[in-house]
Amino acid sequence: MIVSDQSNLFPNAAENLKDQRVFLGWDQPCLHAIADALINMAQPGALIDLSDTTIVLPTSRAGRLLIPLLLDRVSALGRPCTLTPTSFVSSLPPAPTSPAHVSLASSMACELAWEKVLEEADADIIDALVGNEVDRPDRRWLINSVQTLHEQLTLAMVEPEGIVDIAPIGFQAEDEPRFEAFSLLRAKYCTTLDRCGLADPGLVQTSAIRALEPDNFGRVVLAGVVEMSPMVRKVVDQLGGCVQILVCAPKAYATRFDRYGCVLDTTWCDEPANLNDQMVRVGDSPHDQAMLALRALSELGKTRADDVAIGIADDRVARELALMGPASGVDLRRAVGQRVGETNPWQLLSLLTEFVQDKTPATLAALSRHPDFEQWLTHNGCDAAAAICELDDFRMDRLPHSLNGRWYQHQADVPLSCLRDLSSNLVHELTKLKLQTARTWAEPIRQLMHAIYANREFDERIPTQHRTAIACRAIGQAIDELGQLPDGYAEMCGARGLELVLEACRGTPIATTPARDEVEMLQWLDLAFDPASSVIVTSLNEGLLPAQSSPDPFLSESLRQDLGLMTDRSQAARDAFWLCHMVHSRASCCLIAGRKDAGGQPLFPSRLLLRGKAELIAIRLETFFERTPGNVEQPVGLGQPGTSDKFSVLSCLPSAETPLKISVTAFGSYLRSPREYLMTRLLKLSEIDDDVVELGPMAFGNLLHKTLEQFGLSDIKDSTDSSQIKAYLFEQLEDIAKLNLSSHPMPAVALQLLIAKLRLEYFACWQARRRAEGWQIQNAEWQPTHGEHGPGVLFDVDDEPILLTGKIDRIDKHEKTGAFQILDYKTGNKYEKPQNKHIYKGGWINLQLPLYRHLAQEILQGQPCELGFILLSAQDTDNLLELASWDDDMLDEADATARWVVRQIREGNFAESGVKPADRGVMEDLVTLCIAEAEDEA
Repeated sequence: MIVSDQSNLFPNAAENLKDQRVFLGWDQPCLHAIADALINMAQPGALIDLSDTTIVLPTSRAGRLLIPLLLDRVSALGRPCTLTPTSFVSSLPPAPTSPAHVSLASSMACELAWEKVLEEADADIIDALVGNEVDRPDRRWLINSVQTLHEQLTLAMVEPEGIVDIAPIGFQAEDEPRFEAFSLLRAKYCTTLDRCGLADPGLVQTSAIRALEPDNFGRVVLAGVVEMSPMVRKVVDQLGGCVQILVCAPKAYATRFDRYGCVLDTTWCDEPANLNDQMVRVGDSPHDQAMLALRALSELGKTRADDVAIGIADDRVARELALMGPASGVDLRRAVGQRVGETNPWQLLSLLTEFVQDKTPATLAALSRHPDFEQWLTHNGCDAAAAICELDDFRMDRLPHSLNGRWYQHQADVPLSCLRDLSSNLVHELTKLKLQTARTWAEPIRQLMHAIYANREFDERIPTQHRTAIACRAIGQAIDELGQLPDGYAEMCGARGLELVLEACRGTPIATTPARDEVEMLQWLDLAFDPASSVIVTSLNEGLLPAQSSPDPFLSESLRQDLGLMTDRSQAARDAFWLCHMVHSRASCCLIAGRKDAGGQPLFPSRLLLRGKAELIAIRLETFFERTPGNVEQPVGLGQPGTSDKFSVLSCLPSAETPLKISVTAFGSYLRSPREYLMTRLLKLSEIDDDVVELGPMAFGNLLHKTLEQFGLSDIKDSTDSSQIKAYLFEQLEDIAKLNLSSHPMPAVALQLLIAKLRLEYFACWQARRRAEGWQIQNAEWQPTHGEHGPGVLFDVDDEPILLTGKIDRIDKHEKTGAFQILDYKTGNKYEKPQNKHIYKGGWINLQLPLYRHLAQEILQGQPCELGFILLSAQDTDNLLELASWDDDMLDEADATARWVVRQIREGNFAESGVKPADRGVMEDLVTLCIAEAEDEA
């Protein structure tokens, strides 16, 4: 690792390791310089034989690229072995004293051993480890943290009890009981592994390093390795003269590297990178950063794809580039590719794990939407699309909390029942409550994957199918690892076995074959070792470059530095060196920073950009924090995005027929947003809420409406006793809830039912007073009788009547005066007046109450009536009635507006967004997209 000095760690290093550093300069990309140096170091002749040479490079990709560069330089090559520092240490021969019967523990076995040790540890040991002044830590956090501490100390080749001698500065007095507790736990961990015939790989490597003999090795070349763990440094010390160190910098910079060729943070953290303003560019968003990168590509002119590379530190910028590149005429490829954790099989197994852990309608809904699971359902005779729709409707209507008990009232042969039975049977073996040994779960998990993917055929020439096939094989290997754990090693439930499989293969990379015409998007160190002569670096922001590591709960920064482990400062020194190298060694270097992340949160410029003369730093900061950055223009020389293969929202929508009838509430929908009216009323599009935890406003209102409908049809409606009315309403509410909601509803529903009862109690008091005043409920949930065209009344528009439909919540008549009132129940939290609900900025946006006059003519027989709301408020108030104050002229204007709406619908005028379009999720986005597309076409 990058440290100022490590003589305290390796006191004999200066004697064993002479100055064997070779400085290569930085007048060309480092991989070219390394290839030239290796050729010059080899014995001259027709065959350049490097077969006895091990070349250690920072990344595996650098090793793969080095061989072609060597072959370009010589006619015959004895190929060397290329390794990363980690794989180099792993390849060391075991110590002669290592027991032959002991096997290396897998990462899964190590994790389970730590889990067992921590579960069995006494409370005082855990308190000493984490501090007894804090709450008991999360189990998963504790396991991960302790396992990481063990790995870090192993990497540093330090025993817990010996830290105080090695790190006198970073080690604090309060650390002593913590590391004593950890020392006891680690001893039990080693014993646990040993009982199963296993050994920790890191500790085995430590023993191998201490027993290492230089005679067993050929030549070792450390090429461009500017950071080393203490473990790698110890290997270098043991090998002594077998090691050659290639440093990718001029010899004049020798004092800025230690004897291992690693950068010294005391010098590189403050080293100016000789940047000029033409190199540095700033974009406002990830989209702008991607556009700036494409512009930089266009400025390079006709350049071979393999002669330019793009550095990526932010996944969002990479996604923007991947989306924009093809439309701009540039083929881009992420060299890292996908990880198994991003593939369909892994995501499906993750959803199945959640379903096994928590069999709820929510986890079943998420699982059923996975395309591979949906395909499996269809293969097994289930109408997957219908089942998913039924499940969505059921969840929103009945709000079930679990799949147990009477969770739906459908017949056994409906798609939803089929979905439930198939999914439950699929995971049945994994839901057994009995704890079993870890390896026991391997076969049920294998059968689970086999059931879903065994009948699938993959054409690995197709990228998506190639990724799926690779992911299935990786998951299969993780299942094998689970099945190879020793008997009795650990007991767990099926869900934990699934978690172990997921963790074991999540980070496995999926290699892809690059095409010659693709520009590669690389991570930082891969970019430093790419042979391209031009580089474009994005996301030069603090926390991204240099990356910000998570705080270590056990090892402070000063303690890590004393132990020779990576620190934030040492990482910044490494990145500063490679930035300097890129600037000096490349024909073109473009550096791009962003002002905001994908969520709109502000970003800060990287410290790598803020070094050098104060006046230059000031100019750079002024540019970065410019308040009006503006949009980045499309780069000249690249194709315009969207000129081909454009997605059309309008073309995907079905055609709508001119309606023969219209409800009184639909007029308001059109007046607020004609485009939304088309989507929701004519095309019947609706948005599904996939995160239902309580009754929505409409469902809550329907519950109260149904209760009050029963009241309005009963004899109790004429009662003046508020207690009698309340008792009846409460009974009806409970019966309706039992009938319409699940027997195991969401927890929030119980609270909502209490709120509903509170509102009904206020209503009962008001209703009793109103009946005593002479007002009688004449009709409840009333609609016109069935005519020739169905229930409704004909509403004349230009001598072409349209059927007006709807239900009126309540029609009251005064028993003495004969006056009528048409009333509508309102259950919203806001206190709504009819004027505010129907008129907006001087115009009608809702015609529900005015049009009720026409619906009720059968009852009114031409008599006038009042219109109003009954506000089922959550507040106790004497008056729940709010009447409208519209005169005849305003009502005539409402009728004229209704006729205008019918004309517009008949003419197909739906292009306008309206005065108050929807403000909700996907539907709002869809309406906006369609409006924009219609305007573009116009």
